Amino acid sequence: MSEEGNITEALRLYQNERRPPTAKIVRQNRFGGPEGVIDLVEKRAPNGFVKISDVATQEELEYVVKGYSSLAGFERSQVNA
Repeated sequence: MSEEGNITEALRLYQNERRPPTAKIVRQNRFGGPEGVIDLVEKRAPNGFVKISDVATQEELEYVVKGYSSLAGFERSQVNA
């Protein structure tokens, strides 16, 4: 196989490997993704708030953020791997 053919094949393999997880992240972004915290707060306190702890617990906020971080591959263990 020519060098050009090798490059084309390598790119095809890379695309086939990356497409499913990337598509999953894109779909998650369409339903809130990292904006999930903002959506949660807006839903619960449409007229504003003084302290975010009056609107959502720290655990709820972390759940939203960590769920997306894990999906996107941003967790410390994933980044360090």
